[in-house]
Amino acid sequence: YALCVFTMYAIGMTSQITGAKDFAGQWKRTFGSRTAWIPVSIVMIVCTGNCLAYSCICADIFFRLMPSFGMAMPRNMCLIAFTLFPLLPLCLLKNLSALSKTSTFALIAVLYTAIVMVLRAMDGSYAAGGKYFNDVSPRLAPNVPSSHLFGLSMNSLTFLNYLAVAFLAHYNGCKYYRELENHTPMRLLACTATSM
Repeated sequence: YALCVFTMYAIGMTSQITGAKDFAGQWKRTFGSRTAWIPVSIVMIVCTGNCLAYSCICADIFFRLMPSFGMAMPRNMCLIAFTLFPLLPLCLLKNLSALSKTSTFALIAVLYTAIVMVLRAMDGSYAAGGKYFNDVSPRLAPNVPSSHLFGLSMNSLTFLNYLAVAFLAHYNGCKYYRELENHTPMRLLACTATSM
């Protein structure tokens, strides 16, 4: 959280110092125009990777959910269907204000889920001997290794996805700073700390 908020503040500070309104402009003023393509490429790669990650997550959900509606679909078909609709139309929108009501509902749903998870963690419902412990199928139970702090494997890619999602808003950092009323790096810091 602290690193996420600080890096958003650093974006605001860089905007103020360089006077540039986007990453390419900041890069040009700092390192020169010859390599100004680097931050633009990184933003593009991160956004593409996040779209792919969301598509894969939703494909996994729909793959398991569709049989409940009597429409069993292969995972690849779920992936293609979710990517073409609704993800592609959302990516092509210039203005996302139409999504404000669904975003509010999503925020409430996420907060509800977080509260239930905290309550279940505190009351031990899913812990060994807990009320719901035996309800979890062994096939679905998490396999948490006992020693994994510095171990790297293909599963480490999941962690990279978490980092990408944690810093997803940062590609819009310059825009947030530009559009913030009476913008200063400290004001952006306060708004980011409150909203994250």
